[in-house]
Amino acid sequence: MAPSSHRRPSALQKQKSQQTQSLVLDAAIEILADGGARNATSQRLAKVSGVSWGAIQYQFGSKAHIFEALLDRSLDTFASGLNDAVEETNHSLDERVRSLVERVCDLLREPIYRAFRQMLHDPPLLEELGLTTASLL
Repeated sequence: MAPSSHRRPSALQKQKSQQTQSLVLDAAIEILADGGARNATSQRLAKVSGVSWGAIQYQFGSKAHIFEALLDRSLDTFASGLNDAVEETNHSLDERVRSLVERVCDLLREPIYRAFRQMLHDPPLLEELGLTTASLL
């Protein structure tokens, strides 16, 4: 039998891991949207998420990886929202374009995009992630 350290995570462990990651990303969005990356300290992230910093490090490895996951989530959310609007094929072209523009405006009002904009305007954070504003646009 394989040692316990080599076992695959159970479905329950995977679910708990996803819940923890979601709590942390939700907290990061809230913190970034309200005050930028400077306010996204490890202590504040742990407090707002309700997850210990040790558990956060276990899930993400570093603060930079949290921001990378946040970028992935924001881009996935945006793409999904656009796909939903584009897939409305029962409407005229004008209605679909109007729906698409409305959906983009709605998406840009959400906290995740305020957080994304805060990240875009934080050159030290982007440098830490190995990114530039130009590479994201």
